[in-house]
Amino acid sequence: MMVEHQWREARTPSTVRGRCTRSQHARERYLHADECPRITVAFDPVAAVRVNGPREVAFRAPGTVQLTGRTHEIEIIGTVVKPDAAALGCLGLVGDILLVQADFALTIKETALAKHAHDLDGDRIPVHHSLVLRHASEQPTAARSVK
Repeated sequence: MMVEHQWREARTPSTVRGRCTRSQHARERYLHADECPRITVAFDPVAAVRVNGPREVAFRAPGTVQLTGRTHEIEIIGTVVKPDAAALGCLGLVGDILLVQADFALTIKETALAKHAHDLDGDRIPVHHSLVLRHASEQPTAARSVK
């Protein structure tokens, strides 16, 4: 499997959870959701791969994230796992499935959020992304969110 270039997009309002007033405040004051309604993550060709076992591969890839109108370079580190039958059963999935877990972090002082750094916990924004990949030719089945 070779990934040339991959991207994911999320609506800004869906990225902040919690109480309604708190989420609205974050969308308006920090994320400027009206002007920048999407957060886009893209990764370039995988730079390094390590086999962790018969069902798991670890990877590292350079990438970018677009947040509040700015593009930031990131390093994405993750794993691709082919779950066994027991794991598929727990997830309520069938067929040829790959589970992808990917992590990266943004340094707050390098983002448009820098002026609000004193309001935030820590100096980095960690991001974890989980994907369930299925061959397009297979019929979709109900799946629960993987966290």
